[in-house]
Amino acid sequence: MPRFATVHELYLREEDEARKEVGRLERRRAELVAAGEALFAERLAVAAATGPAPAERQQLLAWWSAVELRLAALGGELQTADKAIAAAREALIAAHRRTAAIAKVRELDAERERRAEDRREQRRNDDFAALRRLINA
Repeated sequence: MPRFATVHELYLREEDEARKEVGRLERRRAELVAAGEALFAERLAVAAATGPAPAERQQLLAWWSAVELRLAALGGELQTADKAIAAAREALIAAHRRTAAIAKVRELDAERERRAEDRREQRRNDDFAALRRLINA
């Protein structure tokens, strides 16, 4: 197994997990946005459909308050989700940097190993040529 392979695999796994976390959080945020939009659309539809009857007005006000509270709660959840997404993206960026750094180290190490192997091969060829010269002399 090449040098640094285990560390590289670990960093790749961490980067993949960070990417999955960002995706999960963004999906959750999209669900919150969709729920808020649906609630807002429902509020508009009910407001347009209700008449000015006093009994309905009380129900509408109570329902309207509940919807406003839910919309406010969704807004808070969206802010929390945005902060979590930002933190997860920062973790993803850090994981990607670590992965890129270890990949560069592996590349440099492979190049150094290739040059060392080239030098060993050259020495073997030089030894072989010297030996042939001695035998032919």
